[in-house]
Amino acid sequence: MNVALIILACVAWTVFLFFAIAFIARRLSPKLAPYADKGWEVHCRKCGWKHEALSLGIVRIHAYSRGKRILGKCPHCRKFRMLALERTGPRS
Repeated sequence: MNVALIILACVAWTVFLFFAIAFIARRLSPKLAPYADKGWEVHCRKCGWKHEALSLGIVRIHAYSRGKRILGKCPHCRKFRMLALERTGPRS
């Protein structure tokens, strides 16, 4: 009984932290936009939809990777996919 309660508390705490971090990140992204690196683009690898990452609220500051994958819903094909986040311009 006690083990199940501890596991439930750990799961609840993890879910709470996830949503708290997501909330804080959404609140901070407009304030961090002036410091963001320009030239990042999000695109769906299945249908080819492309959009600028900064206008979607994705802020990359001093990012050195060539690209990464993020889980998101493609607005064109309306399915959850691993969207590619890649650099399209020079590093600012």
